[in-house]
Amino acid sequence: MTSLLGKQALNAGSLQQRRAPISSRRSVSIKAVAEAPPAGTVNVERNANFAKLRAGYLFPEIARRRKAHQDSNPNAQIISLGIGDTTEPLPPSIANAMAEAAKSLATREGYSGYGAEQGQGPLREGLAAHFYPNGLRSADEIFVSDGSKCDIARMQMMFGSNPTVAVQDPSYPVYVDSSVMMGMTGEFKEGSGYDGVNYMLCRPENEFFPDLSKVPRTDLIFFCSPNNPTGAAATRAQLTQLVDFARKNGSIIVYDAAYSLYISNPECPRTIYEIPATHTSTRDAHTPQHPHGSLLLQPAGLKEMEQTMSLYEESATILHTALR
Repeated sequence: MTSLLGKQALNAGSLQQRRAPISSRRSVSIKAVAEAPPAGTVNVERNANFAKLRAGYLFPEIARRRKAHQDSNPNAQIISLGIGDTTEPLPPSIANAMAEAAKSLATREGYSGYGAEQGQGPLREGLAAHFYPNGLRSADEIFVSDGSKCDIARMQMMFGSNPTVAVQDPSYPVYVDSSVMMGMTGEFKEGSGYDGVNYMLCRPENEFFPDLSKVPRTDLIFFCSPNNPTGAAATRAQLTQLVDFARKNGSIIVYDAAYSLYISNPECPRTIYEIPATHTSTRDAHTPQHPHGSLLLQPAGLKEMEQTMSLYEESATILHTALR
C-alpha cells in the first residue's frame, strides 16, 4: 500500500509541474446504485410464462369440487369426468413378466446396464409389428418414452416458442398448458381462452370433429382420437380431411392415440398412419389403466388387457349418451 501511495504522489507531483495549481479540494459523492442481495438469496427470475397459467390444473380442480360436493351430499352418486384413478389390477402375465425381468437384473447373467436410449431393439420391433403392421412404421422410427406429458414437453422444446398452435376444444389440458409455458401464447381471457391458440370446436352438432374450413393455418395441430374428454373417435374420412388440411398448409400433426385400444369400429383407424401419405408425430398405446409412452403385449397379455378394458364399455356408453 505504501509503494502504491508513493507512486500516486509521484504522479500527482508530475502533473502539478504541467498544470496550474489547484486552489481547493474537490468533493466526491459516491452513491450505491444497487445493493447486493443477502447471502443465500436467490436472485434469478422464473419463466414469466408460468404466470399466465390458470390458478389450478383442470383435473385437481375437478377432484376438489367433486370432494366438496360429496362431503356436502354424502349420498350423491357422482359420475366424475376428471382424471380418476385406476381400479383394476395388472394382468398376471404382465405382472409376472415384470417381476421376472426385475429378478434377472440381480444376476450377473441377467444384468444389462443402461439400455438403448430410444428403447430396446426387440421391444421397438414388436411395437412396429403389432401396432403398425404391413410396414406402416419401422422399428427405427419408434421411441419408447416415459409418458405422454414428458413427450409433449420434449416436442415443445424441440419446436421452440415461435410456432402457432391449434387444439381440439375440448382437449387434453397439457397441449395448451405446455404451449403457454413455452411462450407460444398470449394472456388468458375468460370465455375465449389464450390468445394465440386456435381452438377447434368439437361439439355434438359437428360430430365432435372440427370444421377445418374455419380453422386458420397453424404450425402445430394437436389432435387426440379417441378424444379426451369426449371419447369421440375420428373416422377414416375425417382423418383424411385432417391429413389433407395439414399437408396443404405444411403443418405438423401431433397425434395422440392414447386411447386407441378402445376403438372397435373398423371405420375409425387406431392410428393416423393408416391414412396414406401421413407424416406426423404420434403417441400410441397409452391407456388410463397402464400409462406408458408405449406398450407391448404378448397374446396372453393382450387378451387379458382386452378383458379388463371391456369393463369400461358400459361407462363409455353412458358418457356418449350424456354428451349427445
